[in-house]
Amino acid sequence: CVSQKREGIHRLAEYFGSKTAPRWMLGMGWVFGKRLVQYIGRSAGHLKVRGAADVALGFWLAPLEGVSFVSMNEGRFHDHPDTRSTFASRCSTNTVLVHRMRPEHWATHFNAERCELSCGESGSTDEEFP
Repeated sequence: CVSQKREGIHRLAEYFGSKTAPRWMLGMGWVFGKRLVQYIGRSAGHLKVRGAADVALGFWLAPLEGVSFVSMNEGRFHDHPDTRSTFASRCSTNTVLVHRMRPEHWATHFNAERCELSCGESGSTDEEFP
């Protein structure tokens, strides 16, 4: 599986006219500053869009000076606990983004009035969501 991933990244690098891929953000979500959002928005019609989103973003941002990557570890980004994936976690005060949300998760765990998500907390036990 590692060789397939590398092969895919190599094909994407070739698509962008490069022999290697630039540094890119890896993860289930990203937070961008205003300057980057405006740049991507202005350039959207001219950017190549095929391939893995994280690698493509790396190519889009490669020519810009002063772009820095800040890790959002410590449980800030995670999968919904119902997914039972390696990255699944209950929501906490550190949570910024919950990946793999299904319609039933929104219906049962999201409070639109307070704009709060309580994934895995209401009606769950610690045994259900380790």
